[in-house]
Amino acid sequence: MYMATNRTFQHRVTIVGVAVPIIMAVMALYFLLHRTAIHLIIGFGLVAVIIMMLERLLHTNYLFEGDMLTISRGRFMKKEQVPVKEITRISPIRRQWLLIDYLLIEYGAGHEAEVQPVNEEAFLQEIKKRQDDHEER
Repeated sequence: MYMATNRTFQHRVTIVGVAVPIIMAVMALYFLLHRTAIHLIIGFGLVAVIIMMLERLLHTNYLFEGDMLTISRGRFMKKEQVPVKEITRISPIRRQWLLIDYLLIEYGAGHEAEVQPVNEEAFLQEIKKRQDDHEER
């Protein structure tokens, strides 16, 4: 029997996840340097979006606590709770032209969650161990 301890997985940083905030920062700088009212509003709006994107990029993690997977996407977003026993399927999604890879978790009654853990194999093994542990009880 597997003793469930808390385990945290970090979010994988991708090229797209870094490139988009950089491009938006250049756009924000462009708008802020023009110093007209509409350009300043757009520039500060872009700065706010960049802050949200970086917060999500740097502070997303996946925490296993007992029979629950908690997906935290930064301090500004609501945490998502996924009961491990309700996970029905995990599909790896590979989109080469967008340079985006993630795992699509299907659980409950038609719910889905996307995750990008650094170590996908260990993440999948952790889910399997916790599901097996739940079945043994």
